Amino acid sequence: MVDQSHKTAWITGASSGIGEALAKAFVGSGGHAVLSGRNVAELERVAVATGAPERCFILPFDTVDYATLPSKVA
Repeated sequence: MVDQSHKTAWITGASSGIGEALAKAFVGSGGHAVLSGRNVAELERVAVATGAPERCFILPFDTVDYATLPSKVA
């Protein structure tokens, strides 16, 4: 992956699968990541698994909970 230093990505579904792999690759390339999903414990595990949990911000939510989306984005 290209150097992602000084960049931030918001990754939904970050607690497993493609989202987890993307988080590891992005943070591993120097980026910062907002990790979102429903399972806080799994998001915390992924943050540690990136090797740079200090560059991960955990923002738990469910993307189908439309009422909370504006406040999460803000």
